[in-house]
Amino acid sequence: MINEKIGEDACLIKGLGFTEGPLWTQQATLMAVGLSRGLVYELDPDNGQILESYNAGGRPNGLAQAADGSIWIAQAGGAETKPSVQRLYEGTIQTGVTGPFDAPNDLVFDSSGRLWFTDPKGEAISDESVAGRVWCFDPVTGELAVKIDSVFYPNGLAFSEDEKQLYVAETSTGHILVFDMQGGEPICGRKFAKLPKGVPDGIALDSRGRVYAASVFGDAIYRFDSNGELAGIMTVPDGHVVTNLCFGGDGLSRIFISVAKGGAIYSVVSDTQGLSLPTLSPDIDLST
Repeated sequence: MINEKIGEDACLIKGLGFTEGPLWTQQATLMAVGLSRGLVYELDPDNGQILESYNAGGRPNGLAQAADGSIWIAQAGGAETKPSVQRLYEGTIQTGVTGPFDAPNDLVFDSSGRLWFTDPKGEAISDESVAGRVWCFDPVTGELAVKIDSVFYPNGLAFSEDEKQLYVAETSTGHILVFDMQGGEPICGRKFAKLPKGVPDGIALDSRGRVYAASVFGDAIYRFDSNGELAGIMTVPDGHVVTNLCFGGDGLSRIFISVAKGGAIYSVVSDTQGLSLPTLSPDIDLST
């Protein structure tokens, strides 16, 4: 992935609206959202065909999947839709988590079954005057709490494989932050890396612990080693506005990249495997 250029031949599908939140599912399908259309799509990862679409309303963004197959949606809200975390289960979208949210953006489960999600405050990603929050929701106890409240426009987030670190994209400053975890709680944060161009949106890790960041306005995916040093660049055509990425395919050996321009998703072969995402324990009942 050293200075790799992605051509239009890697485009899997176009026309999805402002595309965000790619997610590789347990069913070996690809999901993504059309934020501008309030839609969640299920796609064939081989040919990009839309298998299903679901109306989430508002501005859906990040996606995460639980072991029961349900898809959890960071819902930023809209004219008739309140900011929340929604849950798509058996073809129906329902509200999963409500609270005093501003605009939930991205989300991930930890291995204990807790759901973590970012909640930036304000619309301007360049605004460094107001800090957003990172929430944690426990679906077993119903506990909902702010765990981090010091990040300026918190965006993508991801755990390290051992869950001793939580990486959070701080879009306003162009940095990726890392928070040390102790007893399942973030205890301190520091700057991990700064994007050489653009600002970070979605992030992901590979099996070697390297951090990948989608660069809004940088037209690229940047890869950083475990020390925060730049270790690779994957560029897309200028002006495409890269929003997010996920690993998927056989052996998690492909990278699916969402871009806003043209509502597209690109699919490229990776030179490493992605890090498997933790999901909820199968014995947790979320049907109520």
